[in-house]
Amino acid sequence: MAENSSAQNSNGSNSSISNAELQAVKVVYLSLNYVAALSNVLMIIVILRSQQLRQGCGWLIVHCLIGYSLLCGVCFPILRILQDKISDHLYNPPSTYCSNFLVVQMTVRYSINIFEVAISFNRVVAICCPHQYKNVSSRFFVIGLIVMVWLSAFCLALPGGLGFGLKFVLTPLGSCAFIQLNNLGLVNLTLGFYSPLALAAFGYFLVYAKIMKANCGKPRVYQSGAHFTRAYNRRLATANMMFVAFLWNSVFYLLIPVLMMTAPQIFSSAPKLHLWITTLQVFGYMLNPPKERC
Repeated sequence: MAENSSAQNSNGSNSSISNAELQAVKVVYLSLNYVAALSNVLMIIVILRSQQLRQGCGWLIVHCLIGYSLLCGVCFPILRILQDKISDHLYNPPSTYCSNFLVVQMTVRYSINIFEVAISFNRVVAICCPHQYKNVSSRFFVIGLIVMVWLSAFCLALPGGLGFGLKFVLTPLGSCAFIQLNNLGLVNLTLGFYSPLALAAFGYFLVYAKIMKANCGKPRVYQSGAHFTRAYNRRLATANMMFVAFLWNSVFYLLIPVLMMTAPQIFSSAPKLHLWITTLQVFGYMLNPPKERC
């Protein structure tokens, strides 16, 4: 049904958007992508150059930022450039074009989501169970976790590429979108998108609640009052960062998967909305809050 809807709207949708609008969106979209990729690469360099930042969940953050850099610096720009060639009939994509490309993109996207969970619960252990933190921050544990995250992300993305539960199709403007075919597709999206973001948010909430509970009331002044006040302010800033991270995930990262699950036809019937929503998502990648720090 969604394919028929896309086909029926393919001609009218393109005519509803002027060439000037398409070019404006393209410039904004690609600019945001490259700025986002550069900002994430710079953050990776900062972490790798600091032994202190590499400790704990530092390597988890590095791989999460690598995911963001791949999305914004490689996947999104290539798809956007090819989208223009397809819409201008300069490139005739093979039937497996969207399936192959989006398997790679969804592997990266799923890995980011799972790394967010790993980072979130690393902080939960550090703040709520500090005596156990050494175990979850050891070198072998972190390496094993990183390998498991990438493999899990690929295994979650692969069924969609093979047509199990999800189907990747071209939209009228030449971009790719996925359609949920059955309950298996819902399970895939739940495991790859909704559950990781919900678990990460739950971890943020636990940290936030723990810090706020410890900070109830005004900080008492001891002989080392200045040191205590700095620690109090640092914990309070961390709690606020957790709250901002939760809102950021909800606004920028959940919008597209929720729309694709609840109203997949919206991207064929309202291609202009599709363009600006994807641009909004890249804006979220570009201005990641300081949640990527331990």
